[in-house]
Amino acid sequence: LFSIQQPQYIIGDNTYNSLGCNKSQQFYKFEACKTSSPFDKIITTKYQTMLLHGNELYGLGTPTNYSLGSSFTFTSPAKIPFFQNKNVIDFGVGTYHTIVLLQDGSIYTQGSNNYNQLGRSGSSYPSKVVLNLDSDESIKQVGAIQNVSYIVTNKRIYASGQCTNGLCAQSDIVLANFTSLQLPQSTYIQKAFFFEHNLVFKATNYNFYGTGRNYEGQLCTGSYTQFIKQFTKMNLGSTVEKLAININTSLHLTYNNQLSFCGDDESGGSEQYYPTTIDTDEFYNIKDIAVYGESWVVVDQEKTYQITPNTQEWKKQKLVQEGMTNVTASSSGLIIFSTISQTTQQSEDDDELESDIFGFTILAFVVAQIAILLTLCVQCNKIKLMKKRDAKPVAENKV
Repeated sequence: LFSIQQPQYIIGDNTYNSLGCNKSQQFYKFEACKTSSPFDKIITTKYQTMLLHGNELYGLGTPTNYSLGSSFTFTSPAKIPFFQNKNVIDFGVGTYHTIVLLQDGSIYTQGSNNYNQLGRSGSSYPSKVVLNLDSDESIKQVGAIQNVSYIVTNKRIYASGQCTNGLCAQSDIVLANFTSLQLPQSTYIQKAFFFEHNLVFKATNYNFYGTGRNYEGQLCTGSYTQFIKQFTKMNLGSTVEKLAININTSLHLTYNNQLSFCGDDESGGSEQYYPTTIDTDEFYNIKDIAVYGESWVVVDQEKTYQITPNTQEWKKQKLVQEGMTNVTASSSGLIIFSTISQTTQQSEDDDELESDIFGFTILAFVVAQIAILLTLCVQCNKIKLMKKRDAKPVAENKV
């Protein structure tokens, strides 16, 4: 049996190897890479990337102060030794640090601590964070934005680090340890979302609340504010499932396959402070969304699409094969991947990738070996028959 490698597709700045592919360079179009297994979650930044496969944590890129548990550069995904067999369930990636949540509720931070983003004192190596919780409080998630770490429970969001431009829902401050942030009254947390310039959470009442950059109105609050420094209700419907936010725009996907956006209008119009619906008739079953630079990316069950600046036409990305399920982006790069193992590749039309040459060569080799064995068997049988014929006794002449 031969292991079929998993395809991934990258685009952007890979100078620090944070996108992988063993090539330290800038990619101006999608580049196909191979990895040995599908990843369930990927978070990428300019310098470093973390990837989760099952409960095993991998690192990629150029770490700072052991932010990936090592001082070495990873040009392809590699297991982080400290977290092997520790049942990792969530993680966050900051600019120069990372935070990791284990299944038993333990939290570890590693990397630079110049702004107290590790939420503890001591070494840059992976070390445990101590957090006193209420008896009815349980940890749901961890996350990181720039030089801030977050711990999310069912009741609170805790933050530690350099809180600027509303990243901690308050005026600029450096929090020396994990501190509970001010949430809207009587709200409980269903899920938090972490973006490069924004912190958003969905409450159990299905309302969305956001804080941070709002220069183009991307937080859908109905008005323009350069930075929002408190959790403010966003005008998003209760059916919104996925969010993607960058420095200019937010993109939203609902459970029933509907898309909308707020912020900079890529078709050349003015900023949209309320959700504006996007025509999704072209899509079959949207799996994930991202905002990268001035482009929007949609991973559909059939294909991956991209809408480019100042146009309203979605363009198929012909290189990217069908079956992709996820996309993750930062301001410097984007990765398209699948959480499902891709064991076959189809070639139904010109949009599909070419067959894996390596796999085809192996198959051809196996078939050729079988043919040789069959030929040898036939030859062996012929030789045996000839020997039997020659070995028959000759009748004696009778006088």
